[in-house]
Amino acid sequence: MARSIKRSVALFAGALMWIAVKPAVAWDGTVTGTITSIQIANATNQAFRVFLSGISTVCVNGASWGYLNEADSNYKTYVAGLLLAKAQGSTVTLYSTLENGYCHIGYVSIN
Repeated sequence: MARSIKRSVALFAGALMWIAVKPAVAWDGTVTGTITSIQIANATNQAFRVFLSGISTVCVNGASWGYLNEADSNYKTYVAGLLLAKAQGSTVTLYSTLENGYCHIGYVSIN
């Protein structure tokens, strides 16, 4: 009987842990293409905007472009990589989250 209770408690605890597990980052959008256009605005107004070929929305219910702000971690590296990708015509994948109706880039892959 005690063994059965211990097993039930262990199963219950395992089920609770499984329910509580969430992905580290849930992206609202993942899009791939070549950069067709880049726009630059002031530091906190979606400062660096990226448009990809054939993409009408970068993230769910978001704009047709993704952005970075100057305060974003690794901002200068993102900008340098994206400018180089634009110059070389490389394919990029943007991973973004929806923030106030716009797609905030959180991860970039350049191929």
